[in-house]
Amino acid sequence: MKYPVTPDPDNFQQVVMLDLQDIVKIEVNDRSVTFHTLEQVYYPLVWTISTLEPHLQQFGFHRLDRNNLVNLNKVTYFDEERALVFFDSEITNNSKFATISNREKIKVKKEMSSRLEQARKDDNAKM
Repeated sequence: MKYPVTPDPDNFQQVVMLDLQDIVKIEVNDRSVTFHTLEQVYYPLVWTISTLEPHLQQFGFHRLDRNNLVNLNKVTYFDEERALVFFDSEITNNSKFATISNREKIKVKKEMSSRLEQARKDDNAKM
């Protein structure tokens, strides 16, 4: 079994999938768990949205407000008036959505416009 860890206690360095077979001891130090291999000490990944954000940006995830880390590649509709993004191709009362802070609305609008423009270019290239 593998466990997600980082080599720094603040979890800002790259995530490593540590094989539990490589652990020689697990220690608690200052209320923090540490995993020791023969060569290195690792810290468990603490699952907060702030910790996840830098690790997931390369996959298209962006923090749209304090509660949502959203994969912008999966957004299908942006409701600027209500500050919401949706993920379904057809919006219904049961559609999943995420809220957007006022500060992030401009970024989302620019991203969605850029995607529409790219889709138009792709469609024209196919003709």
